[in-house]
Amino acid sequence: MIEIYRAANPMMAHLLKGVLESEGIAAAVVGEFGFNVRGEAPVTTETLPRVCVENEADVERARAIAEAFDKSEPLEGVELPEGSDPPDSSG
Repeated sequence: MIEIYRAANPMMAHLLKGVLESEGIAAAVVGEFGFNVRGEAPVTTETLPRVCVENEADVERARAIAEAFDKSEPLEGVELPEGSDPPDSSG
């Protein structure tokens, strides 16, 4: 397994995993249970949930998808339903 992304929380990790799988990339969420003990254990980048891919050949494409996911940019070729607005990434 090759780590391609550290998520802020398990929900974001699983959302990205689903996006990767929809693109035909085998992925897994690792370390999500460490997130559940926050408050009792320090929250560091080492205790955040990680998204990993199984195949080294998918790493570059998976990282590009993760970057677009992190920026809330629609993936190329993905069309929003009519009347929908893209997510506001201004925070």
